[in-house]
Amino acid sequence: MAQELFNNDTEAPLPDLRKADIFSLGILTFELVERRRVKSNGQEWHDLREGKINFTNPDSVSQEMQNLVRSMLSPKPEDRPTTSTLLDTHLISDQEKEIRMCRSIIKALLSLRKTEQNRV
Repeated sequence: MAQELFNNDTEAPLPDLRKADIFSLGILTFELVERRRVKSNGQEWHDLREGKINFTNPDSVSQEMQNLVRSMLSPKPEDRPTTSTLLDTHLISDQEKEIRMCRSIIKALLSLRKTEQNRV
């Protein structure tokens, strides 16, 4: 759970839960690349919430992946990436983007054809 969710101040505005979800996804991603679970309430658990991220074998994790995990685990919610940024920048390849674009174009053309056929 992201640190900002531990705030018990009922006067404070509700934190951006989407950014808290990105933090949780960052913890899961960290565990996946580390191939181990983070012990709840252990020192590492607290360190991760403070932005202290240490990979046990950094040579086995690409610098890009390390940077991605660090950004997702930022203690400041506003510094965490959005889902769109994650998908568009880190997780969807250019080829996949082209395929999606082609599908969108085909869908639009099919819709146009249907409209044209209805006019005849």
